[in-house]
Amino acid sequence: RAGGKKYIINWAADREIDTYSKFLLLIDWDLRRIKDLVVERGGEKVKMQQGAIKIVITAQLQTDYSNRWETRPFYRFLRGFYEKYVYKDTLERLRSQLWDEGWDLVNEIKSFLNLYKYTVEAQPGRA
Repeated sequence: RAGGKKYIINWAADREIDTYSKFLLLIDWDLRRIKDLVVERGGEKVKMQQGAIKIVITAQLQTDYSNRWETRPFYRFLRGFYEKYVYKDTLERLRSQLWDEGWDLVNEIKSFLNLYKYTVEAQPGRA
């Protein structure tokens, strides 16, 4: 291509927190106008790449990921009660932890790529 190569990469990673909750991270990479370059660094020629990159990270807290509470209507009702009253504090703590870990990942990626220009927008409902 005259404008460089294009890559689209979609990753999904999850981590079980307990028997009821798990974190899910969806990471979508959109790399465009990727060109191979040879630059001189410290007196040596080094192969590198140049281009534009957009990374979208979606963090989700999944509850009842094994669908144990979805088998009967009464269980669904109990699940709502459980999450609203019994598990409420734990859900709030896990949401906060997931938010922090998501931003840690964003900062880690920015450090790794050593970006000088970037745009990061926190979007409601994505944490």
